[in-house]
Amino acid sequence: MDKSKNSCENGETVSPSPEIIILGEGNRCPLQLVQVAPVAFGIQGHLELTENLLRRWLKEDPDLRYLDPHTIWNDYQDFYPLFKQAGERLFYNFIKLVYAYG
Repeated sequence: MDKSKNSCENGETVSPSPEIIILGEGNRCPLQLVQVAPVAFGIQGHLELTENLLRRWLKEDPDLRYLDPHTIWNDYQDFYPLFKQAGERLFYNFIKLVYAYG
């Protein structure tokens, strides 16, 4: 992965240190899931995203103002079922991992 291209659409930029293991990448925000130690992980994203929260962000978040709100809303509606399923699976697997290292 070209670490110079770790900038998200909302302007956030992440530059991982050499010891960080990249476990998951995304198209719009490259670093999505990282491992920083044997039992320390980081998640970039919002598993709590709901329709109401997205509507609020589109009105209030200055980082989203340059994006087309209709496109974002349509993408959300198209991908929400898959997003919800993936988020629940990720959270469930994370909890299993935490208990495994108990």
